[in-house]
Amino acid sequence: MHLRPLTTADLPAVVELERQCFPNPWPLSAFRRELADVATSYYTVTIDEGRLVGYLGARVIQDEAHITTLGVDPGCRGRGLAKHLLLDLIDHGLSRGVVRLTLEVRDSNWAARKLYESLGFVDIALRRKYYQDPVEDAVIMWVHDLRAPEVHAAIEQVRAGMQPAGSGEW
Repeated sequence: MHLRPLTTADLPAVVELERQCFPNPWPLSAFRRELADVATSYYTVTIDEGRLVGYLGARVIQDEAHITTLGVDPGCRGRGLAKHLLLDLIDHGLSRGVVRLTLEVRDSNWAARKLYESLGFVDIALRRKYYQDPVEDAVIMWVHDLRAPEVHAAIEQVRAGMQPAGSGEW
């Protein structure tokens, strides 16, 4: 498996994966708009044996990155793909001077919340009825300072517990 930037040729596969992952998937037009904004968008995909199995999108504005979407093929979950995508974003962000990360996640999505917490995210607020189908609150999570020693240590602990990207094990 390997990571690479999302291209327009990947969009049909991303939209299909989005449908598998979310009850209210983004349409193709939303992904096209995101990719068109080359100044602030950062999108990467995970490829396994020629098949797109994961993706992450973020907006990087000045010293902050907002994760807009993250999806992993349901049949590939539990293999660390989301961790690799998030670590890639963190590395990219740090290289561009990003200090803060933010995202929204379903209140009931404990697996995702646990992953985010392992990387130094903390809950800061709720957006009531943010999600539809089913209606559910979103937890707003932040990493306030990627440079903070405790955040750096958490990220490195996650990284140390993972298989190398080229091993095919994630």
